[in-house]
Amino acid sequence: MTKQLFLLVFSGFIMNTAFGQSDCKVKFKELNGSYTGACKKGYAEGHGTAKGDADIYKGYFKKGLPHGTGTYTWGNGNVYIGSFSKGKMNGKGVLTIKDAENKVTVQKGFFKKGEYIGEYKTPYKVISKREVKNVYVQEVPKQISGEDNYEITVKIKNDSNEAVRNLTINDLNGSNIIGNKIQNVKFPIKKIEISFTTSTGHSARVTLDIYKKANWLVEISI
Repeated sequence: MTKQLFLLVFSGFIMNTAFGQSDCKVKFKELNGSYTGACKKGYAEGHGTAKGDADIYKGYFKKGLPHGTGTYTWGNGNVYIGSFSKGKMNGKGVLTIKDAENKVTVQKGFFKKGEYIGEYKTPYKVISKREVKNVYVQEVPKQISGEDNYEITVKIKNDSNEAVRNLTINDLNGSNIIGNKIQNVKFPIKKIEISFTTSTGHSARVTLDIYKKANWLVEISI
């Protein structure tokens, strides 16, 4: 094979691998118009751009579906920039939505299986715990009146004979603390510190954040 012919064949192989094949498929009917990008076993795999009749996606693919980071633009003007999994918005991202009157709504935070779940990935997070068995955090029905009146109740679940003493709740967010309750909570509430001692001399402490606006029960098992 001459040098010129070898270079021509090699260049064609590189272009075919890097920029996609004419028969490289995208498993998304809204993006079935054209595809340019990396390909593997006949499907979009790696970075590429897919265009349908109205929708456009530019980003990473896996087995023919948007997977990884990318930008999806719908024909109606809505745009999502962020993480995808198996063709759906999943993980951290920003979705910009335009209504019929061109009013813009922005959803920024985390998505799961195509649905927006909020600014935070989870509704709460236990940051640390010391000298306790478990910390259970659960949402409870709203009992106090007022749209923005929420409270967090702390309960110590004692399965032993130890007496609980000196229960203290420290909140740097400006909420009202009465006994074992944090009232008039402004969410997100971060770095709530719950501490107490036991009759056997243990000094327990739990630190947590709660992001979702709701009534909550924090049950600490010792």
